[in-house]
Amino acid sequence: MKIYLILLKIFILSALLIVSNNNLALKEADSRDDFINLYHVWVSDFFDKAVYVTGYVVKSDWLPDANLTENREIKNKDKR
Repeated sequence: MKIYLILLKIFILSALLIVSNNNLALKEADSRDDFINLYHVWVSDFFDKAVYVTGYVVKSDWLPDANLTENREIKNKDKR
């Protein structure tokens, strides 16, 4: 539930930033169309970047190399 609220806040804040940065008056039909187009571009870029980051995280090697573990064991034996 918290994730949904965080995402909702992000999307609302982004909409407000798009409106304020582009001086859009949402009472006018042309401004609403501009807003919809700009917001659509922002949302698609957001999801494209989220997919990229997720793919990078999934492909990352999270386990230590076996050589590092073996080297530590050898060093620990040498210290004894």
